[in-house]
Amino acid sequence: YRGVTAMDNFKPVGEGGNYPSTGSAEGYPKNFTHMTWKSQFAATAEAVADNKIGDIKRSASQFMTSYNRTREEFGRAMYVGGLSGTSVDYEGKTFDCAAADGLALFAKAHPNKVNRKTQSNLFADSFSLSALGKAETTMQNLTGDNGELLSITPDTIWIPNDAGLKNSVFSAIGADKDPATANNAFNYQYGRWNVIVDPYLTRVLKLLK
Repeated sequence: YRGVTAMDNFKPVGEGGNYPSTGSAEGYPKNFTHMTWKSQFAATAEAVADNKIGDIKRSASQFMTSYNRTREEFGRAMYVGGLSGTSVDYEGKTFDCAAADGLALFAKAHPNKVNRKTQSNLFADSFSLSALGKAETTMQNLTGDNGELLSITPDTIWIPNDAGLKNSVFSAIGADKDPATANNAFNYQYGRWNVIVDPYLTRVLKLLK
């Protein structure tokens, strides 16, 4: 998979001026390898002969639940792997979860392809109204491979199912007044965020420790 960088801005040339040339360059390439996933269960002839059809149906239902659970866990594992490195081990296989620039998905120095300026999408802080404001502002200022503003509008907070973290998040965004003071200051983060509390993210974080 290969993308292309953005084109340069239009240039003011005056009446009858020549057209400046612009174009795109190849972006970072990324190889994807298809993986086959398999599992099976048995419905024995003895179970059929003993008329245990209900047990067989329950096994089929559990089989599909296993498929869906695996898909959810694997997706979270790739995400969590991007926090700590460029690969992740899941169910005995190692999977590449690096970004196209070869760095971890979340890294402090992702280089733009054209001007090689770096930018970070990895930060560590206790969740607070102030930290949320700083993270949002940084995301809004992220640029593409050509240095162009990407105009990102973050609107979702995705967290593991942790009681302390849930309390911090909803305390910060759950009221239209500043939660840290008693002076009724306006909380501009109120009503602007979708919150996803993800038990699978909690499970994968524990599995990969």
